[in-house]
Amino acid sequence: MATRGAGRASAEDRLAALIELKQAVADDKTAREDAAAARDRLRAAALAAVDAGARATEVAELAGVQRSIIYRWRDRNHPH
Repeated sequence: MATRGAGRASAEDRLAALIELKQAVADDKTAREDAAAARDRLRAAALAAVDAGARATEVAELAGVQRSIIYRWRDRNHPH
């Protein structure tokens, strides 16, 4: 694909680039939605482990987050 100022791209090149951009935007949106769903699943599993009696330190280590995050998730879902 030609760079800006290096000549005029054809209408076909422009259309192909716009189609590629539209697909990249759709893929990005899907990836963001998948990541959000994975974070929700991780949060729910961590809280279930804590509710089942696992120590927050142990859960945090397995989840790959700081222990304070476990407490924040717990407090958000189970206010005192």
